[in-house]
Amino acid sequence: MVGIGISAKSGKPVSVWFGSVCAYAVVTIISVFIGTAFAKFIKPDLIRYLGGTLFIVIGILIFLKLI
Repeated sequence: MVGIGISAKSGKPVSVWFGSVCAYAVVTIISVFIGTAFAKFIKPDLIRYLGGTLFIVIGILIFLKLI
């Protein structure tokens, strides 16, 4: 969405859109490799519990208007 908005304001919308799509693809590929590396060392249950705990903590902080 941001790429579309920026490309609409720029003088070269196709170039900006293509650059944002390429950047997103690169970040996704890097994330997959990092996630695969972490998956070898971290148990899925730990990820599930940490994700749930983080979700609850962030929810409480938002509810209390601390973030």
